[in-house]
Amino acid sequence: MTRFVSAVAVLATAAALTAQVPYGSSVVGVIGNLAPSEGLFMADRAGVATPVTGLLAAGSSNLNVNAVALDPIDDRVWITSSTTNQLNWIRILGSTVSQFTQHGTITVNSLASITFDDNANPLVCGGTALAGVFRIDRKLGGAGTIIGAVATGTHNGITKDGAGNLYIGMFGTGQVHMMVKNPNGTYQPPVLHGTTAITSISGIAFAPTDGVNPDELWITTFGAAGNQLFRMPITGGAGVPVANTLAGCNWVDYDRSRNDILIASQAGNDRVFQVNRTTGLDTTLCTLGSGSVGVPASNDANDAPWAGTTVAPMILNGGVGPFDLEVGTTAPPGTLALIGTAFPSVVVLGVALVGADGKLSVNLPNVTLGGPIAPGSLQFIAAYFDVFGNLNIGAPVSWPAL
Repeated sequence: MTRFVSAVAVLATAAALTAQVPYGSSVVGVIGNLAPSEGLFMADRAGVATPVTGLLAAGSSNLNVNAVALDPIDDRVWITSSTTNQLNWIRILGSTVSQFTQHGTITVNSLASITFDDNANPLVCGGTALAGVFRIDRKLGGAGTIIGAVATGTHNGITKDGAGNLYIGMFGTGQVHMMVKNPNGTYQPPVLHGTTAITSISGIAFAPTDGVNPDELWITTFGAAGNQLFRMPITGGAGVPVANTLAGCNWVDYDRSRNDILIASQAGNDRVFQVNRTTGLDTTLCTLGSGSVGVPASNDANDAPWAGTTVAPMILNGGVGPFDLEVGTTAPPGTLALIGTAFPSVVVLGVALVGADGKLSVNLPNVTLGGPIAPGSLQFIAAYFDVFGNLNIGAPVSWPAL
Protein backbone atom coordinates (compact mmCIF):
# COMPACT_ATOMS: atom_id res chain seq x y z
CA MET A 1 0.00 0.00 0.00
CA THR A 2 2.88 2.40 0.73
CA ARG A 3 4.18 1.73 -2.77
CA PHE A 4 0.79 2.62 -4.22
CA VAL A 5 0.64 5.89 -2.26
CA SER A 6 4.13 6.81 -3.46
CA ALA A 7 3.09 6.16 -7.04
CA VAL A 8 0.08 8.38 -6.56
CA ALA A 9 2.35 11.22 -5.44
CA VAL A 10 4.40 10.91 -8.60
CA LEU A 11 1.52 10.59 -11.06
CA ALA A 12 -0.97 13.10 -9.66
CA THR A 13 -1.60 16.33 -11.48
CA ALA A 14 -3.21 19.11 -9.46
CA ALA A 15 -5.03 22.09 -10.85
CA ALA A 16 -6.20 25.28 -9.20
CA LEU A 17 -9.03 25.67 -11.62
CA THR A 18 -9.80 28.80 -13.57
CA ALA A 19 -12.78 30.47 -11.94
CA GLN A 20 -16.06 29.52 -13.51
CA VAL A 21 -19.00 30.09 -11.22
CA PRO A 22 -17.56 32.11 -8.30
CA TYR A 23 -17.99 30.53 -4.89
CA GLY A 24 -21.36 31.50 -3.39
CA SER A 25 -22.88 32.26 -6.78
CA SER A 26 -25.21 30.13 -8.90
CA VAL A 27 -25.27 29.10 -12.52
CA VAL A 28 -28.73 29.47 -14.11
CA GLY A 29 -29.95 27.74 -17.27
CA VAL A 30 -32.54 29.33 -19.57
CA ILE A 31 -34.70 27.84 -22.35
CA GLY A 32 -36.72 29.67 -25.01
CA ASN A 33 -34.10 32.40 -24.93
CA LEU A 34 -34.92 35.96 -25.92
CA ALA A 35 -32.03 38.00 -27.33
CA PRO A 36 -29.50 38.79 -26.04
CA SER A 37 -29.77 35.81 -23.63
CA GLU A 38 -27.55 32.87 -24.65
CA GLY A 39 -28.85 30.21 -22.27
CA LEU A 40 -26.70 30.77 -19.17
CA PHE A 41 -26.31 33.33 -16.38
CA MET A 42 -24.21 33.56 -13.24
CA ALA A 43 -26.22 34.97 -10.34
CA ASP A 44 -24.56 36.25 -7.18
CA ARG A 45 -25.77 37.30 -3.73
CA ALA A 46 -25.18 41.00 -4.40
CA GLY A 47 -27.98 41.26 -6.93
CA VAL A 48 -25.85 40.88 -10.06
CA ALA A 49 -26.73 38.42 -12.83
CA THR A 50 -23.93 38.11 -15.39
CA PRO A 51 -24.84 36.67 -18.81
CA VAL A 52 -22.57 33.86 -20.02
CA THR A 53 -21.81 34.16 -23.72
CA GLY A 54 -20.36 31.89 -26.41
CA LEU A 55 -22.31 28.64 -25.92
CA LEU A 56 -23.12 28.31 -29.63
CA ALA A 57 -19.64 29.41 -30.67
CA ALA A 58 -18.11 26.75 -28.40
CA GLY A 59 -20.03 23.96 -30.16
CA SER A 60 -23.53 23.65 -28.72
CA SER A 61 -26.32 22.96 -31.20
CA ASN A 62 -28.72 25.35 -29.42
CA LEU A 63 -29.07 27.73 -26.49
CA ASN A 64 -31.79 25.91 -24.53
CA VAL A 65 -30.13 24.96 -21.22
CA ASN A 66 -32.81 22.90 -19.45
CA ALA A 67 -30.63 21.51 -16.64
CA VAL A 68 -27.34 22.61 -15.05
CA ALA A 69 -25.16 20.93 -12.44
CA LEU A 70 -21.73 21.88 -11.11
CA ASP A 71 -19.33 18.95 -11.12
CA PRO A 72 -18.69 17.53 -7.63
CA ILE A 73 -14.90 17.40 -8.20
CA ASP A 74 -13.57 19.59 -10.98
CA ASP A 75 -14.41 22.82 -12.81
CA ARG A 76 -16.94 21.52 -15.32
CA VAL A 77 -20.55 22.64 -15.63
CA TRP A 78 -22.84 19.87 -16.90
CA ILE A 79 -25.78 20.93 -19.05
CA THR A 80 -28.68 19.43 -20.97
CA SER A 81 -31.05 20.86 -23.55
CA SER A 82 -34.83 20.96 -23.78
CA THR A 83 -34.63 19.99 -27.46
CA THR A 84 -31.91 17.31 -27.72
CA ASN A 85 -31.01 14.01 -26.05
CA GLN A 86 -27.46 15.11 -25.19
CA LEU A 87 -25.63 15.45 -21.89
CA ASN A 88 -22.81 17.95 -22.37
CA TRP A 89 -20.22 19.68 -20.24
CA ILE A 90 -18.67 23.10 -20.58
CA ARG A 91 -15.95 25.18 -19.04
CA ILE A 92 -16.28 28.92 -18.57
CA LEU A 93 -13.47 31.47 -18.69
CA GLY A 94 -14.64 34.65 -17.02
CA SER A 95 -18.16 34.86 -18.40
CA THR A 96 -17.54 33.12 -21.74
CA VAL A 97 -17.88 29.44 -22.57
CA SER A 98 -14.33 28.34 -23.33
CA GLN A 99 -14.89 24.61 -23.93
CA PHE A 100 -17.84 22.46 -24.98
CA THR A 101 -17.92 18.66 -25.03
CA GLN A 102 -20.80 16.38 -25.97
CA HIS A 103 -20.47 13.64 -23.37
CA GLY A 104 -23.44 11.29 -23.65
CA THR A 105 -26.97 10.65 -24.84
CA ILE A 106 -30.20 9.03 -23.68
CA THR A 107 -33.16 7.75 -25.68
CA VAL A 108 -35.42 10.83 -25.56
CA ASN A 109 -35.09 14.58 -25.92
CA SER A 110 -35.62 17.20 -23.21
CA LEU A 111 -33.45 16.09 -20.31
CA ALA A 112 -34.79 17.75 -17.19
CA SER A 113 -32.34 17.30 -14.32
CA ILE A 114 -28.82 16.14 -13.37
CA THR A 115 -27.25 14.71 -10.22
CA PHE A 116 -24.29 12.38 -9.56
CA ASP A 117 -23.86 8.91 -8.05
CA ASP A 118 -21.17 7.83 -5.56
CA ASN A 119 -18.65 7.46 -8.39
CA ALA A 120 -19.47 10.94 -9.74
CA ASN A 121 -21.16 9.46 -12.79
CA PRO A 122 -23.87 11.83 -14.06
CA LEU A 123 -27.45 10.69 -13.47
CA VAL A 124 -29.93 12.31 -15.83
CA CYS A 125 -33.71 12.16 -15.87
CA GLY A 126 -36.23 13.16 -18.48
CA GLY A 127 -39.20 12.11 -20.55
CA THR A 128 -42.15 9.85 -19.85
CA ALA A 129 -42.09 6.18 -18.89
CA LEU A 130 -40.26 5.47 -22.16
CA ALA A 131 -37.35 7.31 -20.54
CA GLY A 132 -36.64 7.54 -16.81
CA VAL A 133 -33.37 7.88 -14.91
CA PHE A 134 -30.13 7.16 -16.75
CA ARG A 135 -26.52 6.74 -15.66
CA ILE A 136 -23.81 7.94 -18.05
CA ASP A 137 -20.22 6.86 -17.43
CA ARG A 138 -18.13 9.75 -16.10
CA LYS A 139 -15.05 8.88 -18.13
CA LEU A 140 -16.33 7.14 -21.24
CA GLY A 141 -19.61 8.96 -21.84
CA GLY A 142 -21.68 7.49 -24.65
CA ALA A 143 -25.16 6.03 -24.39
CA GLY A 144 -26.80 6.22 -20.98
CA THR A 145 -27.96 3.12 -19.13
CA ILE A 146 -31.46 3.26 -17.67
CA ILE A 147 -31.49 2.55 -13.93
CA GLY A 148 -35.14 3.21 -13.12
CA ALA A 149 -38.42 4.50 -14.52
CA VAL A 150 -41.85 5.47 -13.25
CA ALA A 151 -44.81 4.25 -15.30
CA THR A 152 -46.87 7.46 -15.28
CA GLY A 153 -45.89 11.08 -15.67
CA THR A 154 -42.80 12.92 -16.84
CA HIS A 155 -39.51 12.55 -14.97
CA ASN A 156 -38.95 16.25 -14.33
CA GLY A 157 -36.57 16.49 -11.38
CA ILE A 158 -34.00 14.42 -9.51
CA THR A 159 -32.07 14.92 -6.28
CA LYS A 160 -30.29 12.75 -3.71
CA ASP A 161 -30.11 12.74 0.07
CA GLY A 162 -27.08 12.46 2.34
CA ALA A 163 -27.09 8.66 2.03
CA GLY A 164 -27.18 8.78 -1.76
CA ASN A 165 -30.83 7.71 -2.20
CA LEU A 166 -32.55 9.28 -5.21
CA TYR A 167 -35.86 11.15 -5.35
CA ILE A 168 -37.66 11.76 -8.66
CA GLY A 169 -40.32 14.45 -9.06
CA MET A 170 -42.98 13.60 -11.65
CA PHE A 171 -44.68 16.29 -13.74
CA GLY A 172 -48.33 15.44 -14.37
CA THR A 173 -48.94 13.32 -11.27
CA GLY A 174 -47.44 15.35 -8.42
CA GLN A 175 -45.73 12.19 -7.21
CA VAL A 176 -42.26 11.86 -5.72
CA HIS A 177 -40.64 8.44 -6.10
CA MET A 178 -37.64 7.18 -4.15
CA MET A 179 -34.85 4.92 -5.41
CA VAL A 180 -32.94 3.44 -2.46
CA LYS A 181 -29.19 3.17 -3.01
CA ASN A 182 -27.70 -0.25 -2.38
CA PRO A 183 -24.26 -0.57 -0.69
CA ASN A 184 -22.66 -1.51 -4.03
CA GLY A 185 -23.82 1.72 -5.68
CA THR A 186 -26.79 0.27 -7.57
CA TYR A 187 -30.33 1.45 -6.95
CA GLN A 188 -33.59 -0.27 -6.11
CA PRO A 189 -36.63 0.32 -8.36
CA PRO A 190 -38.64 3.52 -7.77
CA VAL A 191 -41.34 3.40 -5.09
CA LEU A 192 -43.92 6.06 -4.32
CA HIS A 193 -42.58 8.32 -1.57
CA GLY A 194 -45.04 11.22 -1.42
CA THR A 195 -47.29 13.57 -3.36
CA THR A 196 -47.96 17.27 -3.78
CA ALA A 197 -51.40 18.82 -4.21
CA ILE A 198 -50.24 20.56 -7.39
CA THR A 199 -49.32 17.95 -9.99
CA SER A 200 -46.99 20.05 -12.16
CA ILE A 201 -43.71 19.32 -10.33
CA SER A 202 -40.93 21.41 -11.91
CA GLY A 203 -38.01 20.81 -9.52
CA ILE A 204 -36.89 18.99 -6.39
CA ALA A 205 -33.99 19.47 -3.96
CA PHE A 206 -32.78 17.81 -0.74
CA ALA A 207 -32.02 20.02 2.26
CA PRO A 208 -30.28 18.38 5.26
CA THR A 209 -31.18 19.05 8.87
CA ASP A 210 -29.82 22.28 10.30
CA GLY A 211 -30.81 21.71 13.93
CA VAL A 212 -34.10 23.55 13.44
CA ASN A 213 -35.44 22.06 10.24
CA PRO A 214 -35.30 18.30 9.61
CA ASP A 215 -33.99 16.48 6.54
CA GLU A 216 -36.53 17.40 3.90
CA LEU A 217 -37.31 17.70 0.21
CA TRP A 218 -38.23 21.06 -1.32
CA ILE A 219 -40.45 20.86 -4.39
CA THR A 220 -41.44 23.52 -6.92
CA THR A 221 -44.57 23.34 -9.09
CA PHE A 222 -46.38 25.59 -11.54
CA GLY A 223 -49.19 26.29 -9.08
CA ALA A 224 -50.71 29.73 -8.62
CA ALA A 225 -48.99 32.39 -6.54
CA GLY A 226 -48.86 31.28 -2.92
CA ASN A 227 -49.62 27.65 -3.82
CA GLN A 228 -46.64 26.38 -5.76
CA LEU A 229 -43.82 25.61 -3.29
CA PHE A 230 -43.85 22.54 -1.01
CA ARG A 231 -41.64 20.91 1.59
CA MET A 232 -41.85 17.17 2.19
CA PRO A 233 -40.44 15.24 5.17
CA ILE A 234 -37.63 12.92 4.14
CA THR A 235 -39.82 10.13 5.52
CA GLY A 236 -42.33 10.89 2.76
CA GLY A 237 -46.04 11.59 2.71
CA ALA A 238 -47.90 14.69 1.63
CA GLY A 239 -46.02 17.81 0.64
CA VAL A 240 -46.68 20.75 2.96
CA PRO A 241 -47.37 24.09 1.19
CA VAL A 242 -44.92 26.90 1.94
CA ALA A 243 -46.75 30.20 2.29
CA ASN A 244 -45.15 32.98 0.25
CA THR A 245 -45.80 35.15 -2.80
CA LEU A 246 -43.89 33.18 -5.44
CA ALA A 247 -45.27 31.89 -8.74
CA GLY A 248 -43.82 30.42 -11.93
CA CYS A 249 -41.16 28.47 -10.04
CA ASN A 250 -39.29 26.33 -12.55
CA TRP A 251 -36.46 24.92 -10.42
CA VAL A 252 -35.28 24.70 -6.83
CA ASP A 253 -31.80 24.31 -5.34
CA TYR A 254 -30.51 24.07 -1.78
CA ASP A 255 -27.49 26.29 -1.05
CA ARG A 256 -25.37 24.58 1.61
CA SER A 257 -23.17 27.63 2.14
CA ARG A 258 -26.15 29.76 3.21
CA ASN A 259 -28.62 27.06 4.32
CA ASP A 260 -31.41 28.49 2.21
CA ILE A 261 -33.47 27.63 -0.85
CA LEU A 262 -32.86 29.20 -4.27
CA ILE A 263 -35.67 29.38 -6.82
CA ALA A 264 -35.48 30.10 -10.56
CA SER A 265 -38.73 31.86 -11.44
CA GLN A 266 -40.29 32.81 -14.75
CA ALA A 267 -43.31 34.72 -13.42
CA GLY A 268 -43.24 38.43 -14.26
CA ASN A 269 -39.56 39.35 -14.32
CA ASP A 270 -37.20 36.39 -14.73
CA ARG A 271 -35.49 36.22 -11.37
CA VAL A 272 -33.65 34.15 -8.78
CA PHE A 273 -35.26 34.12 -5.34
CA GLN A 274 -33.98 33.18 -1.90
CA VAL A 275 -36.41 31.40 0.44
CA ASN A 276 -35.83 31.15 4.19
CA ARG A 277 -36.06 27.50 5.26
CA THR A 278 -37.81 28.26 8.55
CA THR A 279 -40.19 31.09 7.67
CA GLY A 280 -40.72 30.52 3.94
CA LEU A 281 -40.14 34.23 3.33
CA ASP A 282 -39.02 34.91 -0.24
CA THR A 283 -36.54 37.60 -1.24
CA THR A 284 -35.39 38.58 -4.72
CA LEU A 285 -31.67 37.94 -5.15
CA CYS A 286 -31.32 39.17 -8.72
CA THR A 287 -33.14 39.80 -11.98
CA LEU A 288 -31.82 38.08 -15.10
CA GLY A 289 -30.97 40.58 -17.79
CA SER A 290 -33.84 42.98 -18.47
CA GLY A 291 -36.19 40.60 -16.67
CA SER A 292 -37.35 39.03 -19.93
CA VAL A 293 -34.69 36.54 -21.01
CA GLY A 294 -36.84 33.47 -21.80
CA VAL A 295 -37.69 30.74 -19.30
CA PRO A 296 -35.27 30.22 -16.38
CA ALA A 297 -35.30 26.43 -16.10
CA SER A 298 -32.54 25.38 -13.69
CA ASN A 299 -30.01 26.64 -11.16
CA ASP A 300 -27.16 25.20 -9.09
CA ALA A 301 -25.13 26.99 -6.40
CA ASN A 302 -21.37 26.73 -5.95
CA ASP A 303 -21.72 25.74 -2.29
CA ALA A 304 -19.36 22.89 -1.39
CA PRO A 305 -18.12 22.99 2.24
CA TRP A 306 -14.60 24.25 2.91
CA ALA A 307 -11.93 21.52 3.03
CA GLY A 308 -14.44 18.85 2.16
CA THR A 309 -12.95 15.99 0.15
CA THR A 310 -14.68 14.27 -2.74
CA VAL A 311 -13.20 11.13 -4.30
CA ALA A 312 -14.26 9.26 -7.42
CA PRO A 313 -14.70 6.42 -7.85
CA MET A 314 -15.69 5.66 -4.26
CA ILE A 315 -17.07 2.18 -4.92
CA LEU A 316 -14.79 -0.34 -6.65
CA ASN A 317 -16.77 -3.54 -5.91
CA GLY A 318 -13.49 -5.47 -6.02
CA GLY A 319 -12.46 -3.97 -9.35
CA VAL A 320 -8.82 -3.19 -10.05
CA GLY A 321 -9.17 -0.75 -12.96
CA PRO A 322 -8.08 0.88 -15.01
CA PHE A 323 -9.96 3.92 -13.73
CA ASP A 324 -9.28 7.62 -13.29
CA LEU A 325 -8.84 8.41 -9.61
CA GLU A 326 -10.07 11.95 -8.97
CA VAL A 327 -9.91 13.91 -5.72
CA GLY A 328 -11.34 17.39 -5.26
CA THR A 329 -11.79 19.99 -2.56
CA THR A 330 -13.09 23.51 -2.05
CA ALA A 331 -11.33 26.31 -0.16
CA PRO A 332 -11.81 30.07 0.22
CA PRO A 333 -10.74 31.84 -2.97
CA GLY A 334 -7.16 33.05 -2.85
CA THR A 335 -6.04 30.62 -0.15
CA LEU A 336 -3.42 27.91 -0.43
CA ALA A 337 -5.13 24.51 -0.51
CA LEU A 338 -3.75 20.98 -0.31
CA ILE A 339 -5.00 17.51 -1.17
CA GLY A 340 -3.29 14.38 0.08
CA THR A 341 -3.49 11.09 1.91
CA ALA A 342 -3.64 10.74 5.70
CA PHE A 343 -3.36 6.94 5.86
CA PRO A 344 -1.42 4.66 5.55
CA SER A 345 1.06 7.51 5.19
CA VAL A 346 0.88 11.27 4.82
CA VAL A 347 1.52 12.28 1.21
CA VAL A 348 0.69 15.63 -0.40
CA LEU A 349 -0.78 14.99 -3.84
CA GLY A 350 -1.55 18.53 -4.90
CA VAL A 351 -1.14 22.09 -3.65
CA ALA A 352 -2.09 25.40 -5.25
CA LEU A 353 -3.66 28.79 -4.74
CA VAL A 354 -7.34 28.45 -5.51
CA GLY A 355 -9.24 30.74 -7.84
CA ALA A 356 -12.52 32.56 -7.35
CA ASP A 357 -14.50 29.33 -7.67
CA GLY A 358 -12.58 27.89 -4.71
CA LYS A 359 -11.82 24.57 -6.39
CA LEU A 360 -8.72 22.38 -6.39
CA SER A 361 -8.58 18.91 -7.90
CA VAL A 362 -6.16 16.06 -8.51
CA ASN A 363 -6.56 13.56 -11.35
CA LEU A 364 -4.67 10.28 -11.70
CA PRO A 365 -5.56 8.78 -15.10
CA ASN A 366 -5.73 5.05 -15.83
CA VAL A 367 -4.96 3.71 -12.36
CA THR A 368 -4.66 -0.09 -12.20
CA LEU A 369 -4.39 -1.85 -8.84
CA GLY A 370 -2.31 -4.96 -8.30
CA GLY A 371 -5.36 -6.67 -6.82
CA PRO A 372 -8.62 -5.92 -5.01
CA ILE A 373 -8.16 -3.75 -1.91
CA ALA A 374 -10.23 -3.70 1.25
CA PRO A 375 -12.62 -0.85 2.05
CA GLY A 376 -10.84 1.97 3.88
CA SER A 377 -7.35 1.02 2.72
CA LEU A 378 -6.55 4.70 2.16
CA GLN A 379 -7.71 7.97 3.64
CA PHE A 380 -7.79 11.11 1.52
CA ILE A 381 -7.86 14.53 3.15
CA ALA A 382 -7.85 18.21 2.21
CA ALA A 383 -6.78 21.38 4.01
CA TYR A 384 -6.15 25.07 3.41
CA PHE A 385 -4.27 27.94 5.03
CA ASP A 386 -6.58 30.83 5.91
CA VAL A 387 -5.64 34.52 5.74
CA PHE A 388 -4.15 34.31 9.24
CA GLY A 389 -1.87 31.43 8.29
CA ASN A 390 -3.88 28.86 10.23
CA LEU A 391 -4.16 25.38 8.72
CA ASN A 392 -7.78 24.24 8.43
CA ILE A 393 -8.07 20.50 7.96
CA GLY A 394 -11.16 18.75 6.68
CA ALA A 395 -12.51 15.35 7.69
CA PRO A 396 -10.68 12.38 6.13
CA VAL A 397 -12.50 10.23 3.58
CA SER A 398 -11.85 6.48 3.75
CA TRP A 399 -11.36 4.87 0.34
CA PRO A 400 -12.70 2.78 -1.21
CA ALA A 401 -16.17 2.58 0.32
CA LEU A 402 -16.57 -0.96 -1.04
